[in-house]
Amino acid sequence: MSATKRKRESGDTGPMNHYEMELARGASHIASMLYEQSIRAAVRETLLQFEACHGREDLKGYASALLARLEQRAKPEAVRVLRDFIDHGRLPEQTLAVRKK
Repeated sequence: MSATKRKRESGDTGPMNHYEMELARGASHIASMLYEQSIRAAVRETLLQFEACHGREDLKGYASALLARLEQRAKPEAVRVLRDFIDHGRLPEQTLAVRKK
């Protein structure tokens, strides 16, 4: 099987291919967390690190690609946090603070 065919079958989004290493690292880091609080912290850390390295322009696209990878890994809490970020632009701690009001 060719490398091109494998990439197409894996479901990777085209524009995010050049962030392959960041996606793999971020998904692995987040997926390794066991508790809701640590998952939220890992998502926040991963998104902030991406933004610091690459700017905000591709941040939502990166979050969407990361969400797809975490769906494949069956990490519903991380998926929920990323979906909230994509929809509302709020990082996890900001989301918690809003809910407590």
